[in-house]
Amino acid sequence: MEAQCEKNEAAMDGVRSMRKADKKQRRSQKKILAFDPDLSPQNDPSPVLGVCNAGLMTGDTEESLLEVLSPYGVIRKLVMLPNSAFSIVEFHSQEQAEQAMLNLHGKIPLDGKTLYLTYLAAIPEKWKLKCKDEKLPEGLQLIKDFVSEEEEEMLLKSVSWDTPPLEGRDLKERQVRHYGYQFDYSTNNVNKDSPLPGGFPPSCQPVIDQLLLRGICPLPPDQLTVNRYSPGHGIAWHIDTHSAFESPILSLSLQGQVNIEFRHKVNGQRVSITLPPRSLLVMDGESRYAWAHRIAPRKTDVVRSPHGLSLLWRTTRTSFTFRRLRASPCHCSFPLLCDSQLSNDGIDSTELISPILEQLHVADVYEEIAEHFSSTRYKPWPRVKELVMDLVPGSLFLDVGCGNGKYFGLRNPHQSIVEIGCELSRGLAGIARDRGFSVVQGNMLGLPFRDSLFDACISIATLHHLASRAHRLHALGEMTRVLRQGGMLLVYVWAREQKRDQKDSSYLKKDRGKSSEGEVEFREFQGPDGMTVALPLHVNGTEFQHSDVLVPWTSKMGTTYRYYHVFVEGELPALCEEVPQLTIVQSYYDEGNWCVLAKKS
Repeated sequence: MEAQCEKNEAAMDGVRSMRKADKKQRRSQKKILAFDPDLSPQNDPSPVLGVCNAGLMTGDTEESLLEVLSPYGVIRKLVMLPNSAFSIVEFHSQEQAEQAMLNLHGKIPLDGKTLYLTYLAAIPEKWKLKCKDEKLPEGLQLIKDFVSEEEEEMLLKSVSWDTPPLEGRDLKERQVRHYGYQFDYSTNNVNKDSPLPGGFPPSCQPVIDQLLLRGICPLPPDQLTVNRYSPGHGIAWHIDTHSAFESPILSLSLQGQVNIEFRHKVNGQRVSITLPPRSLLVMDGESRYAWAHRIAPRKTDVVRSPHGLSLLWRTTRTSFTFRRLRASPCHCSFPLLCDSQLSNDGIDSTELISPILEQLHVADVYEEIAEHFSSTRYKPWPRVKELVMDLVPGSLFLDVGCGNGKYFGLRNPHQSIVEIGCELSRGLAGIARDRGFSVVQGNMLGLPFRDSLFDACISIATLHHLASRAHRLHALGEMTRVLRQGGMLLVYVWAREQKRDQKDSSYLKKDRGKSSEGEVEFREFQGPDGMTVALPLHVNGTEFQHSDVLVPWTSKMGTTYRYYHVFVEGELPALCEEVPQLTIVQSYYDEGNWCVLAKKS
C-alpha cells in the first residue's frame, strides 16, 4: 500500500512538472515574439528549436549548450542571440529535434538548470548571418605553421616545469614562466629597472629571427611569458597593459588546439577564432589596444566545419607570448582604454556613467539582495556604537543608508533618542520598519529633511557606492546641511588599503589564500556619445587593485555585482575639507575602512 502511494505521488509529481514546463513554454513563446516577431515559435515539430532560458545573458556558452544538445543528433547551426537569454539550434532532421525536445524540455540537464524548449518555424535569415565566419579585428593576424614540429619540440624542451620558477609563482589556473622581465600580476605591469638574469631560452632565437625577417615586429621582443594550460583552464578577459608593452603582442601556440575569444571594448562585438598548434597570433593596432581577449576555462571548444558544429576536447597547450617593453607613454587612438592617457589627463571615467552604475549596480542590486544582505548585517561597528551611546537623551539622530536599522535600538529606553533612517532600498527600508524603526525611503543625494535638524548623523558603508567624485562631495554636503550647528557627522567608507601595519583586515582574513592572479575580468558600460567605460570585477577576499570596482555578492539566487569606489588614504578627509561648515575632528582607519568624524561649524 505504501509503495503504491509513493508510485502515485511520483506520477503526480511528473504531471505537475510537465504542466509547469508547458506553462513556462507558453510564456517563453510570448517573450520570443516580443523580442523578434520573425522567430515564429510553434507547437508543431520542426528541425529548429528555441532554447528559451539559455543564452548569452544567462552566462551560457556554445560549448555548454552543444554538450547537452549534440547527443540527440547533428547540429547544423547554433545561434546565441545578442542581449538575450534565448538561443536557436537547428538539427539535421526533424526527428533529431523531436528527440531533443522529448529528453530535454522541462528537464534539468544544464548546470542544475531546468531547460525549456519550443519549436520554431525556421531561423530568420538575419540570424543565420550570425553563423557565418566573422571578420577578424583590425590588426589581428593568424599565421599557421609558423614553426615546424622540430622547432616546437625544442621550444617545449627549453622550459622546465618540474622545478619552481626562479621569479614569481605559478598561478591557480596555469603554470607560468617569465624571461627577460618578470610580469607582476598584482599591477599587470613589469618593473623595467629589474631585468631577469639569463635572457630567453636559446631555442627562441630562430623564432625571433623569423619575426624580424618577415617584418612582423620592427624590434626584437625583450619580454617572454610562457604559459602551460591543462584542459579546463584558461585566462580571463584582459587587454595587455598599454603603458607596459609596445604593439604588436605575439602569441605562439604549441601542442593543443584552442579557441580564443575577442571582445571589442567599445561596441561589444565578439569574435572567436581557433588557434591550431604551431600557429602565431599577431595582435597589432586596434586588436592589441581596443579588443580584450580570453581563453574560456572549459574542457571543450566548438569547431565549425561545412557539415555543422562539433565539440573538440582540449589537450595540454603551451603558449609563448613575446612582447617588447614600452620606453615612453602610450599615445594610442583609444584614450578611454589607455592607462597612460587616463592617468595623464586625469579623466574620471566613472563620471561618464555614474547614473547607470548607481542604478544598475547599487539600487537594483540592493533591491534584489535585500533579505539576504540584511541577514548578514547584525553587529554594529564599536566606534559607531560609541557615538550613538554618547548622544544626549532626546537627540535627533539620522542614519543615512541605514539598511536594516542595525544602529537603532541600541540604547536603554530610559535614555532614548529620536532615531530616523534614510534608505534607498525599498526592501531594506521595509525590513527596518518591520523591526519597529522610523525609516524613509530616499537618496542621499537629496535628503528629504529640512536644514539644521539633526544633532548627529552617520553614514556607514554608503558613500562609497556613489560613482563620481561630484556625487560623493554633494552627498557630504547634504548630510552637513541637515545637521544643526555643532552637530556631529561620522562617515565610514571602504579602504583600498586592506592591510594596515602589516595586519590583514577582516575582509582579507575571510578568504585567506585567495588570489586574483592578476588577470582581471572587466564589464563594459555605455556612456554618452557611444563611449564605453570598463570596470574590473573584483575577486572577493583579495586586495584591491583598482579604485572603482564591481564586487560580487553571492547567494543561493546567484551572483550579482555592487559598485564600489574604494578610498585611498587621505582621500576622505580631503573630500570633507571641501564641504563648507564641516570641520574634521578625527580621521582614522578601522578594520579596512577609512573613517572621518566631523562637526558642523
